[in-house]
Amino acid sequence: MIAFVHITKTTNIGDLMSGPYLYFAFPDVQVFDLSDEVPTCDFIIYGGGAIAGRLHRRQPHLAVMARKRIAWGIGSSCFGQNEPGPLPSGFDLLGSRDRLLDCYSPCPSCMSYLFDRITKPVHKLIVYLNDDTRIPRPSGITGLPIAGNWIKPGSSLRTSFEDVINFLASGETVLTNSYHGAYWATLLGRKVVAAPAYSSKLQNLKYPPITCNADNWRDSIQRAIAYPEALDDSRIATQSFYERVCDIVSKC
Repeated sequence: MIAFVHITKTTNIGDLMSGPYLYFAFPDVQVFDLSDEVPTCDFIIYGGGAIAGRLHRRQPHLAVMARKRIAWGIGSSCFGQNEPGPLPSGFDLLGSRDRLLDCYSPCPSCMSYLFDRITKPVHKLIVYLNDDTRIPRPSGITGLPIAGNWIKPGSSLRTSFEDVINFLASGETVLTNSYHGAYWATLLGRKVVAAPAYSSKLQNLKYPPITCNADNWRDSIQRAIAYPEALDDSRIATQSFYERVCDIVSKC
């Protein structure tokens, strides 16, 4: 059995869509939340999501009886800092979504077919917010098109993710305080401004957005740039990591 572990007990669409099993076929898969007790398994795969800090501090993976341990596209989120936090140890293969590390492996959500159906933007500027009320929000956004990273009650996961991608694609520039808002908008070829850049996770995207505080984002819009190569590059890196995972699985 292959146990995939990430944050599943949440309404945050970024966490929910970061599981590699959503984009690649694996045999005998079981999915667990980070808080669950994981039974004995052949392989345990953590990720994605900003779970590196918890894996480093608590090391839950070491308590699980598994033949091999893998971390895939995990990231750290250090509030008020620019540098990523320490990586966890005890993995046979480790991939981090933080760009400054030599084990770079982007969030596997880049493999979604939704990024192959990009439409032209219809708004100059849109806003995509993190629903966590502890996170500061950009000021002066009244009147702009706004959406957020939480699942809408009564809608399916797939529909919600499609809604998010369609919304992000509707803007020429995306103003956001969400990691996945910045990541997905970049994959769509949109320009991104992260305001406020409150955490290391927004500072360590491989294709970095323009970062600023909550009040001066208007001065940053003109400096934002698109990265048309981001989608292909992220998919190549993800496919490469998948092949390394398959190599480990096939040899055990």
